[in-house]
Amino acid sequence: MKTIIIVFVLLGAISGLPEEDDEFTDFLSALIEEPVQDLEVIPQTVELNEFNGTLNLHCSFVGNATNIQWLKGSSPISGAGSNLIILNVTRNDHGSYRCNVSNSVSFDISEPAEVFINYGPEDIGLKVSPSGPHHEGSNVLLTCSVQSRPSPEFLWFLNGDRLSDSKPDLRLSNIQTNQDGNYSCEAFNSKTQKMQTSQPLLVPVNERISSVVVASDPTDLVEFNSSVRLSCSASGFSPHYFWMNNGSEVTASDRVQITDGGSTLTIAKVTRPDLNLLRCHAFNYFSEDFSDPVNISIFYGPELVELTVVPSQEHYKEGSDITLSCSAVSTPPAEFQWFINESLLSHSGPELRLSNVEVNHTGNYSCRAFNKKTLIHQASRLSVISVVVESGGLPAGAIAGIVLACLAVLVLVAAGVYFLYRRKKNVKPKPKKDNKPEPRNQREERPYQMEEDVTGRRPEPRNWQGARSHQMAVTDRRPEPKNWERESSRQPDHVYETMSQIYDEI
Repeated sequence: MKTIIIVFVLLGAISGLPEEDDEFTDFLSALIEEPVQDLEVIPQTVELNEFNGTLNLHCSFVGNATNIQWLKGSSPISGAGSNLIILNVTRNDHGSYRCNVSNSVSFDISEPAEVFINYGPEDIGLKVSPSGPHHEGSNVLLTCSVQSRPSPEFLWFLNGDRLSDSKPDLRLSNIQTNQDGNYSCEAFNSKTQKMQTSQPLLVPVNERISSVVVASDPTDLVEFNSSVRLSCSASGFSPHYFWMNNGSEVTASDRVQITDGGSTLTIAKVTRPDLNLLRCHAFNYFSEDFSDPVNISIFYGPELVELTVVPSQEHYKEGSDITLSCSAVSTPPAEFQWFINESLLSHSGPELRLSNVEVNHTGNYSCRAFNKKTLIHQASRLSVISVVVESGGLPAGAIAGIVLACLAVLVLVAAGVYFLYRRKKNVKPKPKKDNKPEPRNQREERPYQMEEDVTGRRPEPRNWQGARSHQMAVTDRRPEPKNWERESSRQPDHVYETMSQIYDEI
């Protein structure tokens, strides 16, 4: 009862005081205020799109509040009471909001309320790392940057064709030339329903060196006589060239010229070593490749012409088979001709077969090789083929000795016969002394004496005339030459018979 009386007394006193007495009024208000309780911001979460919403936050509490203060983060917001209203919110309004309530007897601050302001995407950009140049086999990273809340979804495009990647980073590992082109990214904000596409970014991919090819003009060459021009080409980025021959770099000389940045090689009076494993080497700053060995026909030869006889022996028996082979180093393969004693045979080809040989096959054999491209020919060494007659199984040397001995004997016998014949022919026979006719006067004086000497008988006188005639017939008889010739001819016949017997024995 006493409390109620005090209250009425105070109210009456207050009502009777002048309005200027504020201190007393505050004193009286403090006697009747309660502490602030159950303080919170409603709503606790707000999500708005930039330029398309109004933020309305209410500071709720229990008790008397003499002061209400709004905070964004730690920054105070002025001019707001228990309700905070922001029209056409922007991304700057995004953040945490709290209210601070106080009175004379208490002070309290609310839990933060989260305000989300969605915006974007905008200011999209595309970057590549490393910046380049890029080449086959390298790794490339593309990054799409954008201003957006919340984070957008990403799409990637290559030359306008959509790729499967959907992250803000596009990684290209071991990049190939088919990945060369214009890249772009597209960002889409599902909250604002907005999207934005970047400007295309060219990502060139330099091709590694490949397909190194050598072309020649002309293609058919004659050694020591022709010149050749070789041109090298290659696929790939900025190729450079040099030439390798059998592992060593080719350099310019009086016969060799290198032009067109190294891609053209000209060789005068070409030789086989000039094209021995000749390759073109193409390269750039990150790759290299070689051509296949140059495959050009060089016509040369013939040279090293060789004649081979099978079987190889000093003499061959009649009836033997002999094969002669001729070989030569030559491109194209040589044509062959055969000779015996320097006379051309009708047979041609690398092989000459002598079947069932006879003595008339004996001679000096040779072959000659001819190259129809170089127009050069070369002959082999001579090879002697000696064919002998097989006789009684005796060795060839023995047969030859016997033949020579027989010839010697025959010559000596013939010489002796000729000598005897000449001697016999030059000696004239002497007539017997008893048959020498006497002079006529003597014969007449001694008719009987001559008769007696001749006949050994004494003639009768009546037959004197006949005896005389007989005597003359006897004394005038001379030896006939034909008898000497008959005697001389008998001796050669005997020699011939003797030689015939010797030959039959042999």
